[in-house]
Amino acid sequence: MLTTGTPTGLARVRQLFGQRVHHTYLPYDLPGVVRRFFARTRPRLGVIAETEIWPNLYTTAGRQRVPLMIVNARLSERSMRGFAILPGVRLISAALEAVVQVLAQSEADAERYRRLGARPSACAWSAI
Repeated sequence: MLTTGTPTGLARVRQLFGQRVHHTYLPYDLPGVVRRFFARTRPRLGVIAETEIWPNLYTTAGRQRVPLMIVNARLSERSMRGFAILPGVRLISAALEAVVQVLAQSEADAERYRRLGARPSACAWSAI
């Protein structure tokens, strides 16, 4: 199964994979909606691309023991500061506990994920 959040994402999935891949839209990051999504789809692993940080999705994955990976991860200094000043910065840090691997685009991106609360041992940069 492959999820996207927009019709443009779905169009790209269809362009690349046709009907060979099951697609569904990722739900809004609301606790009840995310719980129902996990109950319905029962994922075993989540692979997230680039900068998608959804606290309820990550927290639910952690509670249900679904490991998450962030690949091609990037996080600008501006975005990192934006997350860091939120009243729920602990929420972001706690959500990142479900992430077992951050494969960042650069060492600077990996460091920003560490500063935001990702486990240092989980963060690395990799040119993929």
